[in-house]
Amino acid sequence: ARVCSRSPSPAVCYNCNEPGHFSRECPKEKRPSRPQADSPERPQCFNCHEPGHYARDCHKARRSRS
Repeated sequence: ARVCSRSPSPAVCYNCNEPGHFSRECPKEKRPSRPQADSPERPQCFNCHEPGHYARDCHKARRSRS
């Protein structure tokens, strides 16, 4: 059997960063989980940063990673 090596510590909420509860139980207003591009229906290209297509479908020259 495997033993958990974590020390027992109070739960910390990922929504408000306060100890004592989890984010699903948080009484405060939910913050967005991540910044949204234009909207879920309109993807944003990580190559040219224009909405409406993905980088794999981009017709502009690929940006270098440097």
